Amino acid sequence: MDVLLRLFDWCNTLSRNMKRTLSLLLLFLAVIESDAQNEFKDYFVTFKNDTIRCKVVELKKGTLKFETDNLEYAKEKKNKTSFRNRKKTKKTVSKFLSEKIDNLKDLFLSDSSVVYNPLNIKIEEPEDGYAHVYFFRPYVYLNSALGCKIMYNDKKFLNIKTNGYFLHKIKAGQTHKYFKKRLGKDNIVLLNAENGKVYYIRVVIGDVKFMNKYGTIYDTPFQASQMDNDFGQPMPTPIGGERSISIDNSPNAKFHVIGMKKKLKAY
Repeated sequence: MDVLLRLFDWCNTLSRNMKRTLSLLLLFLAVIESDAQNEFKDYFVTFKNDTIRCKVVELKKGTLKFETDNLEYAKEKKNKTSFRNRKKTKKTVSKFLSEKIDNLKDLFLSDSSVVYNPLNIKIEEPEDGYAHVYFFRPYVYLNSALGCKIMYNDKKFLNIKTNGYFLHKIKAGQTHKYFKKRLGKDNIVLLNAENGKVYYIRVVIGDVKFMNKYGTIYDTPFQASQMDNDFGQPMPTPIGGERSISIDNSPNAKFHVIGMKKKLKAY
C-alpha cells in the first residue's frame, strides 16, 4: 500500500513538473513571437491590397529600404531584383529590399526618424478658415535644370524647380485656380478649398519636345524633319519638356514633401 501511495505522489509531482515545463515553453514561444512582431512594426499596402509587415530602415528620394518577415513577398522581390542586377557581383547587391512609395497605396512608419528630411520639414496644420496646398517636384535627372512656371488666379505665381517645395496658404470656402500653360491643352487645377484640409500638387516635367520652322511640335527632331520633308534643313528647335501639375491624393505624398531639399518662394 505504501509503495502505491509513493508511486501516486511521484506521478502527481511529475505531472506538475510537466505542466510547469509546458507553461514555460509556451511563454518562451510567446516572447519570441512578440519580439518578432515588435521588430516589424511598420507596414505598407500594395495596389494588390496586400499588407506587408516590415522594418523600414530608410525612406529617401521616394524609395523605401526595408526588411520583412513576409517570406513569399521577399522571395518574389529578391527574384526581380536579382534579374535586374544579374550582371552585378554579390557584394554589390544590398541585403535590404526596396520599393518606390509611388507603387504603394498606403504606408505606416513607427519611427519618423527613418525619413530623409534635410530641411527638417513639418507638415503644418491649417489655421481655422484656411487650407494648405503643398507644391512639390521630386527629383528626376531628365530635365532637372528646367523650371516650371505656375499661374495662380491668372497671375504670375511660382517657378518650381526640381527637389523643391512650396506651401501656399489659401482661404477655405473659395475656389482657387492654378494654371500651367502647355504646348497642347493648358493644364488647370481647380481647388474648392475645404477648411482645415491639406492638399498636395505634384509637378512633373516630361521629355523635351522639338518644333520645326513651321511651328509644329514633335517628340523627336527626326519626326519633325520627316513629317515636313525638311531633311537637310537646320535642326528643329528643342523647346523643353512638357510641364504638368496635378493633385496627388496619395497618403504618401507628404513623404515626398518632407524629402525636398529646396524651400521655394513665390514671385
